[in-house]
Amino acid sequence: MSRYYYYSVICIALSLLIPACSQNSVDPNNEPPPDSFEVKQQYPNPFIPSTLIEYSLSQQSDVYIIVYDTMGEQVAILIDKEQPAGDYQVEWDGCYSNGEEAPSGIYFYRIITDNFTIVKKLLLLRD
Repeated sequence: MSRYYYYSVICIALSLLIPACSQNSVDPNNEPPPDSFEVKQQYPNPFIPSTLIEYSLSQQSDVYIIVYDTMGEQVAILIDKEQPAGDYQVEWDGCYSNGEEAPSGIYFYRIITDNFTIVKKLLLLRD
């Protein structure tokens, strides 16, 4: 008989980038649910001048990866397309979508798929 445990994570909303509350289930046998995906810690972080974001999809999905500043303003769109299941990586060069260098500071990237959304923090350092 499988048992599932439920937990809630409360996050501080930053200009609506992070959901205020989410609920997930965890299988005690450590088997990921079939609609999950994995996001590895980006590296380097902090970074000069670029960082690599790696993620894995367990099924085909529309994928959006968007970088925001601390004011919630969109800085760059890194991915906006449908991708089949597999392992992927994308590099952010620390620039706005128009090619202009973003200043040193804290940034967030949001990964959105058909079944999952996650927000992670980046720290950009300039010389």
